[in-house]
Amino acid sequence: MVPFQSFYIHYFHCQRIVEILRDTEASTKNLFGRYSSQRMKDWLEILRLYEKDNVYLAEAAQMLIRTVNYEVPALKRQILKCQQVQEETIKKEADYGKHAQDLKDRYKLECKQLGIKGECVKKELLLLLEELPGLFGSVVEALHKAEPAVQLYRLFLGFTLPDGEGKALPEVLPMMQYLVSHGNTSTYEWRHGEPPEVVEETLPILPVDVDNGNGDDQARLAISLHELLLVPPMPQFIIFPNTFVYFMGFNAGMYFNRVFCPKVDFGEGEEAVVVAAEDSISWDISVEADGTAADAPGAVAEPASDQGGAKVARGADALSLLHNPETRTLFLNELQELECFLAMRLSEMQLEGDALSASVLQEAPAEVQLHTRESVGALLDVVRSSLAQMTAVRMQHLYQLHSSAKYVDRLVETLQQKLYQADKMLQSQEAVVARRQEALDEQRQLQPKLDLVLLKTRQLQKQIQEEISKRYKDRPVNIMGGINVM
Repeated sequence: MVPFQSFYIHYFHCQRIVEILRDTEASTKNLFGRYSSQRMKDWLEILRLYEKDNVYLAEAAQMLIRTVNYEVPALKRQILKCQQVQEETIKKEADYGKHAQDLKDRYKLECKQLGIKGECVKKELLLLLEELPGLFGSVVEALHKAEPAVQLYRLFLGFTLPDGEGKALPEVLPMMQYLVSHGNTSTYEWRHGEPPEVVEETLPILPVDVDNGNGDDQARLAISLHELLLVPPMPQFIIFPNTFVYFMGFNAGMYFNRVFCPKVDFGEGEEAVVVAAEDSISWDISVEADGTAADAPGAVAEPASDQGGAKVARGADALSLLHNPETRTLFLNELQELECFLAMRLSEMQLEGDALSASVLQEAPAEVQLHTRESVGALLDVVRSSLAQMTAVRMQHLYQLHSSAKYVDRLVETLQQKLYQADKMLQSQEAVVARRQEALDEQRQLQPKLDLVLLKTRQLQKQIQEEISKRYKDRPVNIMGGINVM
C-alpha cells in the first residue's frame, strides 16, 4: 500500500467521510438518532471497528513511523541522486566538449604542419608530392649561404690537424660540396660523375583512389609511383636478347644478384631470353654497391646499358640525392657535423680571457681569425635552418609519402581517426545532455510528491497528537522528532 494516495483510506479519512455523510444523509435520521441509510451504517461500523482496542492509533503510529523512516528518506535519496546526475553530466558535457575541441585543434595543427587544408586529406597529401622537388631546390639554394661555414671548417681542420707525413687532408663534407656545386642531381650522376642518358622508370603509373574517408570525393588521381617507391617491379619472364635479369630484394634498395641469360631461338627468326632457373643461379657472385656483379661471367665494368649502349639509371640511382634515403641520410649527417663544429667554435669564442686559445689561433689562417662571434653565429643559424627544414615534421611525412604508396592511406586514417574521435565525443556530449534532462524531469516529478508526503505526514502527526490529548483531558501532547526534523 502506498500512503496518502486516493485509494488508501485510514481512520481520520473515515471520520471526515462520516462528517460529510451527516449532512448529506440527514434526511435518513429517525427519532432515535439512528440513520436508515446503509451507506451511513457502513461507515459508522468502520469507525467502530477502528476504535475498538484503539486500533486506529496503532495504525496511525505505524504509518507515521514508516513514512518518517522509509518513505521520506527514499524520496530524498532519489532527488539527491537526480541532482548528482545533473552535476556529473554538466562536468562530463564540458569535458566531452573540451576533448572534442582538442581533437579538432590537433587535426587542424597536423594539417597545418603538413601544409594542407584538411578538406580532402588524401587528395591534398598526394598533391604535396609535387612540392617536394621545389622544397629540395630551396634547401640546395640555401646551402650556398653555408659555403663560408664549409670553408671555415676545412681551414680549421687543416690548421688544427696538420698531416705530418705530407699527405693531403681528406675532403670534408663531400655531399654538401657536391650539392652546392652541382645541385640536387640524380644518384647515378653523383656515383659515376656523368648524367645518365636514360632514366629507367621501374614502376608503372597506378591510379590512386582519392577519397576523404567519407565517400564524398570519388575523384581518381594518377600518381607516377616511380617517384614514390624505391621497390622495382617484378621482372618479365620473357626478355629481349642480350639483357640482364635482376633479382631484386623487396624494399632493400639494392640488387641481390644479376644473372646473364643466353639467347633462345624460337625458330621464327626472333630471339628471346628465358629467365634462368633457380638451380642455375650462381649465388657466389659478389654484388657491388652500384649493382654490378664483380665476378659475373659476361659482366662489364661500365654501368648497365641495355638500351643500345646508353647509360641507364635504374632503381635508387634514378632518384635525386635528396630523394634517395641513403644519400639524404649522408647529407643530414654532414649538416649535423657542421652544426656541431660551428656550435663548439661559437662556444669557444664566447669564452673570455682564454689566453691559450688566443695564442694558438694567432698562427691560424687569416680567414679563420677574421671570423667573429657574430659571423659564426650567423653561419650556425643558416646551417640550423637548413637542418630544421630537412627534418621538419612535414618533410618527414613527405619522405614517407614518397617512399611508400600505402603510407598515404595510413596517414589519412590517422588524421580521420581524430575527427572520428571528436564526433564520438560530441555524440557522448549529446547523450549526457539527454541524461541530464531526464534526471531533471524525474526530479521535477519527485519534488511535488515529496512535498505532498511531508504535508500529509505533518497532518497525520498532528491528528495523532490531538487523539492522545483527548485521552488525557486535553493536556498538550507533542511527538518529539518525527516529521519535525525532516
